[in-house]
Amino acid sequence: MTYTDLLGIKYRPHGRNKKEGFDCYGLVIEVLKRNGIDFPDLYYESIRDTERLCMALKNKVIEPIEMPEVNCIIEITNCGEPSHMAVYIGDGYMIHTSIATNVVIEPVRHYEHRIKGYWKVNS
Repeated sequence: MTYTDLLGIKYRPHGRNKKEGFDCYGLVIEVLKRNGIDFPDLYYESIRDTERLCMALKNKVIEPIEMPEVNCIIEITNCGEPSHMAVYIGDGYMIHTSIATNVVIEPVRHYEHRIKGYWKVNS
């Protein structure tokens, strides 16, 4: 699967489409949808909401895995707290978005020190 049409799309808080932009969660939804995986669109507003979102997902929708697999979610921390997510697309690369980079594909190894875990989506 290629994602070239997503590259460079601007970051937008709560963004859920190519036209208006994506946040990291919106991009995860889009990438997984393109791969036939339904992923819930849950609203969050703050870091506390993000923590609750992560717990809800971990309890119902996703399960931890030891090593990344194509289409798994990568949980990334900032200052030790979960704050970002990406999708593993294979061959050591992930696709993600952030305020600083818009949508990019980068090597997972650039974030190794901040990766909290890998999560497989339950179908």
